[in-house]
Amino acid sequence: MKFKWPYIAALVSASVVAIGALSIVSTANAPDPVMDGFCSVPGVLAEEAFYRDRVSFNWLATSGVETAPLAINVAGYAPASGARFEEMRVDRASLGAVANAAIGRGRVWAMLPPAGTIGSVLDYQDSVPPSALPENSNRDDLLSFDVSEGGTSCELQDWLAGEIERSGGAISNEDHWVAREFREELEVSTPEALATMRANKGAHRCLRPRWTSRSELTLHAYRIYEVRRNGLFNYTLSPLVITDGERVVYFSMSVVRTSPLGVGGRVADPLERTCCVSPLRTPHCSRFGGPDPYRFDISGRRAFANSRLP
Repeated sequence: MKFKWPYIAALVSASVVAIGALSIVSTANAPDPVMDGFCSVPGVLAEEAFYRDRVSFNWLATSGVETAPLAINVAGYAPASGARFEEMRVDRASLGAVANAAIGRGRVWAMLPPAGTIGSVLDYQDSVPPSALPENSNRDDLLSFDVSEGGTSCELQDWLAGEIERSGGAISNEDHWVAREFREELEVSTPEALATMRANKGAHRCLRPRWTSRSELTLHAYRIYEVRRNGLFNYTLSPLVITDGERVVYFSMSVVRTSPLGVGGRVADPLERTCCVSPLRTPHCSRFGGPDPYRFDISGRRAFANSRLP
């Protein structure tokens, strides 16, 4: 029986590929204590910090400027030497959050977006009376909302009261988005909210927006970028951290394991693994990290509870 060398070579080549594929599968499914260690770090969420200072951070809008490393006190995680820190931008404020401030439940913070107008510090800015918000040319400042005495204008509070009252009745399609903001986030019933706002106004206490230095905000958010190397693998960590002074009040992290088999993103890496560390009720974490806790989780919990309020 004659064997032709090209067929033998093809058979040997196929065997090598098969063995290599089996080896990759075996490696991909093998225990990885490093990955398991990162994935078992507990998430952190101290909700009370966000009820005192209602602030959302835009996780997609980093400052782009590296800040000094922080000592992050999270069980199972500490930034490695060489980790890069960037502080996150404060996002817009929701109408529901501002309505809670109007009844004396915490402060609300917002930041003017790049190239944004004064109205754009709030969601659905087109409906807010422009004169109800103070002008400011310093785009590094934050707009703070809380109830205080003094002043002559209650325009923003009066506008909110009208919208809250309207949200408690029959809602037309074009008004649905405003009603949803209040119904989902307002922490008391509509009658109680209106009664509180009337009582406050009678005592010359109104919701007053004011521009203030960022240094007055007690919550600060950071994204950390770092890569850990161990043997064949690289582990890319993307922690999201919110601090209140020296205390961590929010921590989530995505972990992506890659190998040299993925070349420049052009070829899928068969050894890639991804996991998320998240304290949120519904983890919404990807390889780019988790969502803002107030906007996507804490207000969502309130929305579920408040769906039964009148």
